[in-house]
Amino acid sequence: VGAAVTAVVANDNVTEEEVHTLMGLIGGFGIAEQLDESKLNGIIPVTGSSPAMVFMLIDAMANGAAREGFTWDQAVKFSAQAVKGSAEMVLKSGRHPAALQNQVCTPGGITIEMVKRLEAFGFRNAVMEAMQACTEDLD
Repeated sequence: VGAAVTAVVANDNVTEEEVHTLMGLIGGFGIAEQLDESKLNGIIPVTGSSPAMVFMLIDAMANGAAREGFTWDQAVKFSAQAVKGSAEMVLKSGRHPAALQNQVCTPGGITIEMVKRLEAFGFRNAVMEAMQACTEDLD
């Protein structure tokens, strides 16, 4: 879908011009980021494995919407669009995700209650632990 993230590590045999050319080619199907080799294992959960987690999130959101009476098609479409819009907001605004979250959470409102419940069930910890599991066998 043109939204890939590809890590590039150049060794001493690659010229800056070759790196520039490669980055341009790879950037044609998403973004390319030049990294130090020490970061390669760490990039796997955030770029390679994370789509599975995002698909699970969309599925869970869609199940919640279906429980409220939306058709399955509506539930999936609305959930996927919400994730897409949220991601675009992070990328285009340049703001920290927590700051954007705070913009959406009205004090005493239903959204902050949803965040509270997610935290009570260990949402952030579950995500971080799952990401760490992707690299444990690689070390």
